[in-house]
Amino acid sequence: MGKGTRWFLFLVGLFLGFIGLLALPLGLVAAAIESPGYDASQGYVAAAVGLAFLASGCLLVRAVFPTVSAVAGAVSALGLVILAEILVVVAVVVNHVSTVDLDPRRASLTAWMGVALCVTFAALCAANWWHWLRMRGSPEAVRRVKQWLAILYGSVTFLGGLATGVSALSAALSHANLASYELTDLTRTLALAGSAAISLAAGTILVWHGSSSLSNVPSDRVRVPPWALLLLAALAAIALGEALIQTDTAVVLIPLAHVVAVLLPGLAILAMAARGLQRLPAHARATWRELLTMWGYGAAGAASIAVVFNYVNLVGAALIALAARGAFDGMRNSSRVSNSLDRTSPYLSQTDLLIILLIVIAVLVPFNEEFWKGFGVRLLRGSRPTRYQALLFGVAAGVAFGAVEANQYGTGAFSQSAYRWWDAMLLRGGASSLHALASGIVGLGWYHFALGQRKRALALYLLAVGMHGSWNALNVLASARVFPGFRDLSNHNLGIALEVAVGVLALGVLFMLWKLSGSLAQEELEEVRRNGPPATLEPQLAALAPAAAFAVPAPADAEPLTGFAPAPAFWHEEQPRAAPGGHDDGESVPLDADVEGGGPGFFAVNLRRQSGGREDAEPGGTDVEDAGVADVLPE
Repeated sequence: MGKGTRWFLFLVGLFLGFIGLLALPLGLVAAAIESPGYDASQGYVAAAVGLAFLASGCLLVRAVFPTVSAVAGAVSALGLVILAEILVVVAVVVNHVSTVDLDPRRASLTAWMGVALCVTFAALCAANWWHWLRMRGSPEAVRRVKQWLAILYGSVTFLGGLATGVSALSAALSHANLASYELTDLTRTLALAGSAAISLAAGTILVWHGSSSLSNVPSDRVRVPPWALLLLAALAAIALGEALIQTDTAVVLIPLAHVVAVLLPGLAILAMAARGLQRLPAHARATWRELLTMWGYGAAGAASIAVVFNYVNLVGAALIALAARGAFDGMRNSSRVSNSLDRTSPYLSQTDLLIILLIVIAVLVPFNEEFWKGFGVRLLRGSRPTRYQALLFGVAAGVAFGAVEANQYGTGAFSQSAYRWWDAMLLRGGASSLHALASGIVGLGWYHFALGQRKRALALYLLAVGMHGSWNALNVLASARVFPGFRDLSNHNLGIALEVAVGVLALGVLFMLWKLSGSLAQEELEEVRRNGPPATLEPQLAALAPAAAFAVPAPADAEPLTGFAPAPAFWHEEQPRAAPGGHDDGESVPLDADVEGGGPGFFAVNLRRQSGGREDAEPGGTDVEDAGVADVLPE
């Protein structure tokens, strides 16, 4: 098929899909809002025609440009899942309304049809992605997609942070002369400053490392600063901010102290967990690209997705509970929905609210957040991390996520009383240890998932969810004064008791993270000593053509594909391997199962070079260790 024909068919497919996207939802809405007693078949017919157009367009695009259809479908699947969850709530709520304008049962049934369509299309998009990953040539395409995705999303994040930073600076200057009793007016400024700092940092990281990976610029190995120094700097920033608040001096510097207090505690935790890298030789350490990209993913990617799901889960659970209690019986307009959310007391008891909060905060939130925080390690599969590195990548995403929450909770405490800001920031810094440990455990789960150890991976994920859920449940139950001895406490004393309890728990979590990271670092050090430095290849290897990988037939007893290459303790075995042409000192060739392309019966041979603590560019155009943005970006 000629190039011109392919583009023509692609445009035709887009046109058909666009018509389908308009006709399908509009037809369902028309059928749902049709007055009782009237025939709604026209709406359903329009929806069926739209479905046919949409399916035809998708199939046509997939036939001529499978990569475009796979990537677009993977992105769309996430939105379809969110839309399905929203439609479930709509279906439950609308079934309880009573109005002459529509038939509640038909409207509810139509909403359930929408749920079924969303779930079906999401499943088809996921299947299309899975199938495309097994096509020859898909690994390089995936790398390029991740690189460009990091650049584009990082650019949007950076520009958003820049705009927020300008607003924060303007607000800070306008409040430079606030009196002590007016300090809470700085709440919005603090929120803007913290959000701007996180967005600017995450956007810069994603753009820088995405573009450098795309242009084959190697990344240096990590040498972390002393974690105690970062911790002292964080404590100094909190002390400085509180001193400025107490003395009503240089109010304009309070947002700056807030920014430092948001960022540094998590970085200190990351440096503590990564202290073991200092004992490892350069070739065995993670790269800055891997570690920083995971931080950027946690701050800009995981946090953004998780907050959407958390909001939908919370509002959806409340609406479903209100509907079950008859809050919407006889409802004739949408204002009743917002009024019911604002005033739940006529319908929901305190016990009902407590159960809803426990279901959402202690169950749904941990499942949601831990999946998205740890998912970045799955995106790093091209770099073949060790167990210790998988832990660190998860920790990096976790502390970035914790920084986003620290900004939210810190400004919330400031809005209630500026003089309670310091202890809120201390506690949120400690609470970041939970995000760090839980995400690190999920990172280990993805490591074992890559080796085909699915049950162990699931167990580690559930362990992280259980830790997170237990932490949240303790906070909810303590705040509700459920525990013995808490009921008679005043609000002030209850706040102090919660802070002490959270502080003790945070110290325990930090101790566990200290021991776990130290144990894995020692395990990796012993592995390096056993295996020795990377093997040297034959002189011909340097002359290889510019391909990121080449395929050789797999041995007859090759292990089945598991999503990653099966390997012993180090994720992959590095073996010297001769190849025609040239010589390249310091190179070794890991033989990894080619799951993204080439199909069964082939191994992908990836090239890696370590020289002076740095890695050279892969012949195929991506970093060797990181192969993509080597982190969220490699394949």
